[in-house]
Amino acid sequence: MPEHDTTTHTPIEITVKGLQTQLNELREILSVQQQETPFSSEELVNSTQDKNQIATLQIENAKLKFRIKHLLNTLDKKDDEIAQLKKTL
Repeated sequence: MPEHDTTTHTPIEITVKGLQTQLNELREILSVQQQETPFSSEELVNSTQDKNQIATLQIENAKLKFRIKHLLNTLDKKDDEIAQLKKTL
């Protein structure tokens, strides 16, 4: 019977070691992020401008979705009309 070689690792051991390494890296990233300086007033202004721009884009998006919906309904009606005309011919 062959002896167990301590230098070989099972796939589970390799996976666990990799996950532990990733966890340590994530902890380092979090600690660096927590040490960063808070937002400056300029960044807050930009943030407010970004929020306003997002709100404007969301309104525009809603309008365009409404228009698309009605255009699709109109196309469906026209397709039905064309199908009816083909049947009568």
